[in-house]
Amino acid sequence: MLGVRLGVVGILAREDVKVLTVYVDLSVICVVCVDCVICIGLEV
Repeated sequence: MLGVRLGVVGILAREDVKVLTVYVDLSVICVVCVDCVICIGLEV
């Protein structure tokens, strides 16, 4: 029973990590895009 619980917790934790990495990737992309827009705006 305990093993099953640990397995479920492990799966949920892995899903959380996946979601977190996606969020981090997206926020990094957003920051880069904003930087590019600011740079282009300053150059124009």
